[in-house]
Amino acid sequence: MRDSLRKVLKIPAIYAALAAILYNLSGLPYPGAVETYGHYFIGTWVVLGMMIIGIALANEKSLVFNKGFFALLMGIKLILWPFFVWGFVMLDQTLLFLFDRDIYVMLLIFSITPLPSTAVSFAASLDLHTGETSMAVLLSTLLSIIYIPLAFFIFGFM
Repeated sequence: MRDSLRKVLKIPAIYAALAAILYNLSGLPYPGAVETYGHYFIGTWVVLGMMIIGIALANEKSLVFNKGFFALLMGIKLILWPFFVWGFVMLDQTLLFLFDRDIYVMLLIFSITPLPSTAVSFAASLDLHTGETSMAVLLSTLLSIIYIPLAFFIFGFM
């Protein structure tokens, strides 16, 4: 448990998220450069993500496709999570009334995206099955070509 906690505390994204939350709660205005350069940086995420996957796959001696691992990840990410989010949207529309339609659409779209490429960097930094994670991210990205339009149809976005 202690070793796992140490590994998690080494992830820089945790500190970045905490700093962002604290800055947001402070009420300070965002500098104009943050918005300007933030838009440029968004486009680089795709390139960086694919480079991370490529580097991780290139470092593997053999590409291993673990069917059980992939089925578990896809079951959670592409089936359970979207229906959990859909259930939350239905609950909010009928009882809570916290958000409007734009937020519901955003939540549902986020729930149907493929596995993030950052999962590979987290797996590498935590020394956990980097090759299998890379393969799962790659395959989930390819699967999303079919899955995302299907999910749009199921959730009624089209």
